[in-house]
Amino acid sequence: MSERAIHLAGVSYRVDDTSHPEFWDRLASGTFEPATVAALAALCGPGRNVVDVGAWLGPFTLLAAALGARVLAYEPDPVARAGLWANLALNPTLSDAIEVRAEALWAGDGSALLDGGDHGLGNSLSSLSPARTGAETGGPTGVRLAEVRTVDAARAAAEPAWRDAAVVKIDIEGGEYTVVPALAAFLAEHRPSVLLSLHSFDLRDLRYGRFHPRTTLKRLAGARRRVRLFRALRHYGSWHLATGDAGQPWRRLSRRDLAALAVRLSECDLLLGGPDAWPQN
Repeated sequence: MSERAIHLAGVSYRVDDTSHPEFWDRLASGTFEPATVAALAALCGPGRNVVDVGAWLGPFTLLAAALGARVLAYEPDPVARAGLWANLALNPTLSDAIEVRAEALWAGDGSALLDGGDHGLGNSLSSLSPARTGAETGGPTGVRLAEVRTVDAARAAAEPAWRDAAVVKIDIEGGEYTVVPALAAFLAEHRPSVLLSLHSFDLRDLRYGRFHPRTTLKRLAGARRRVRLFRALRHYGSWHLATGDAGQPWRRLSRRDLAALAVRLSECDLLLGGPDAWPQN
């Protein structure tokens, strides 16, 4: 084990950086998602609840807890979750404030295959996959697929930890297009601040030309799913886009900006303000 301290937003926690040392270097240097760090620093604190959907190794779960919040963390990837538990063990003063669920939020209860892709499970890119049979290997872990439990997002959101949440962070590699619409009623009623990572779609057919029919159909299907996701968030009047600039990490979006995001399908991080919306400009 290689242990190190991470200093962010005026607080510190410890991690095992044996795996993904480059990631921990970026986080510690302030070059990994500085806008997310700034938002959590502003929104988290003692007495606040945070829900982290897609906690991975726990970089933001641990940050929220170090800032004084109680955290409910979802991580279905068994390899990543083992890394998350290892990091919690290094922070005994924080671990009591963190609950980990080995579940994937979805539109219903059941099971599904989690696909780690070419990198294998344990990376931050695992996503729920269409049903497959047989074992596959791939990536540094030697394991690509794992069967995981899915839970209905709307039912999960009825729990007290969700109802009292000041912040809900969702970063689930495309699963947001299923999960956010399932959370629409909860978000409309409770309006927590939402940190949402939007992922794009597989547009490799672009190599066949800009107006290749398959590419056009994928863009139309993707835009339809993104518009459906935006409709689930329509009660939020404050939408901000991460700029990547630590000096001014969020830019407020206009209706025209949102329309462009729906059509272009670019990947980005969004902040939607709740009753304690931040930033207010």
